[in-house]
Amino acid sequence: MRSSSNIKVQLDINGVPVAAVIDTAAQVTIVSDKLYNSSSSNPPILKKVILHTAGRDLKMTRYRVGPVSIVIRSQTFIDNEVFVAPVDDDMLLGLDFLQQHQAIISMSGGNLEIGHERIAMNSCSDGDLSTARVAKVTMVKNINVPPYAVLRVPCSLSMSLDDYVIEPIQSDILLSPRLLQSNGCMPLICFVNLSNKNIKLIRGEKVGTAHEIVDVISEVESGEIKLQKVSSKDTSENEVPEHLRDLLIKSGEHLSSQENSLLRDVLSSYADVFAKNEFDLVKFTAIEHGIDTGDARPVKQRLRRTPACYVDEEEKHLNSCLVLETLIPHHQNGHQHLF
Repeated sequence: MRSSSNIKVQLDINGVPVAAVIDTAAQVTIVSDKLYNSSSSNPPILKKVILHTAGRDLKMTRYRVGPVSIVIRSQTFIDNEVFVAPVDDDMLLGLDFLQQHQAIISMSGGNLEIGHERIAMNSCSDGDLSTARVAKVTMVKNINVPPYAVLRVPCSLSMSLDDYVIEPIQSDILLSPRLLQSNGCMPLICFVNLSNKNIKLIRGEKVGTAHEIVDVISEVESGEIKLQKVSSKDTSENEVPEHLRDLLIKSGEHLSSQENSLLRDVLSSYADVFAKNEFDLVKFTAIEHGIDTGDARPVKQRLRRTPACYVDEEEKHLNSCLVLETLIPHHQNGHQHLF
């Protein structure tokens, strides 16, 4: 049994990337028995059922399983039940799922609108995408993307592919362009942090989907294509902020490459703990310290004058604090005080 639909959309079902057919003729969502049997995270079988197919007296006995997690871009949908059947396509996204989540199929725009996202649909002839393989792209280690920065990060594929295109997972504050990679190359994704905070990517976290190329256009009708060769060198050193580079170099002189990598991760993860300069002062109120003075009463002492040889240096330091607003002038009784 094979769907005559030739419109597919990329999604993950229980962590497995698939090209699902959008089939409004299917009353229920169906997963291929081959995909179900090959997955290591199968949902439990709920019940044996009889599925009636198009045509008179055509039916087959199969299973109803659930619950399953269906991830489309950044959205996760929990479906309490899907059906497993011997179909050639990995998955048929049926009318039950589309209606439940009020999906809109735009044939003129070539996209599927579901939730708050618009996903491009792949329109192809029968068999074009059935042989195309899809792999998950995940982080190989913990990475901190600094604020307002661009960082190229090495990743890994869940399976080996021929030439492929990476479709990164996008968010409002972390952007990534699509990437074309040749067979055997380690995937390098360029992350653009648009926020004013560090964004941490965890080892093993999915950051995109790799689609194997099934067709190459040999001729370009118009325009000019410019290619830029990108080095596959690991640029993870750039994740360490500028004010910690010297500390990284000096501390790593007698460390192995693995220990240096761990040191980079620590410095990157806790970069905000280190002061950038002598005026980089912040308040920390999570812990309070007390000084036990016993029964001793406070003693008032007279103000000690600054030695004449340090007056100019002290004045210079106070002016720097005022410029950087680490000290705030306060006027009281005709006198100026600094706090």
